[in-house]
Amino acid sequence: MTSAERLSTEQSSLPVRIEAAFALYARPLVRWLRIRGASAMDAEDAMQSAFISLWRNFSSMDNPGAYLHTAAWRTWQQTRAAASRAPGMEPEEALYDIPASAAGPMESAEFHQERWEILQLTARLPERQQAVLAYYIDDAPTSEIAHRLGLSQTTVRSTLRYARRRLAEMLRRPEEADIP
Repeated sequence: MTSAERLSTEQSSLPVRIEAAFALYARPLVRWLRIRGASAMDAEDAMQSAFISLWRNFSSMDNPGAYLHTAAWRTWQQTRAAASRAPGMEPEEALYDIPASAAGPMESAEFHQERWEILQLTARLPERQQAVLAYYIDDAPTSEIAHRLGLSQTTVRSTLRYARRRLAEMLRRPEEADIP
């Protein structure tokens, strides 16, 4: 029996269903948060907090994937808000992951500069566009994005189209995008 089947089977015990949800959603959830700018540590913490909340509220869940993403996002937002109130506490380790394809220091520096610019621009998009774009960057199909965010596939495609247009516009006019 696959994780998806164990998750949807009403006869499965709560621990089995939580384990199935973890197998399905944990890694994609961490990647999704990382794409949105969370550090590895913050993404893992937010994911774990979301699963604890899921455990407590699982009996009333219709869509555990959407619940997990919302809970993790809110946890990370609270972490960011707390970090912004403490001087010198803004984690940026997500920007320092060196890709395997980087052949040397120059390529690595260019990669980090491009990634930093894209992350800065993405942060200026509306929240829904950020979420859909993060899944898209992670190669999630529109059906999966819709399911996880609790949206229709039409809404996901439309939101993605607007996000890409806005990013393209900001990249064409960097002086108006005000990239630091």
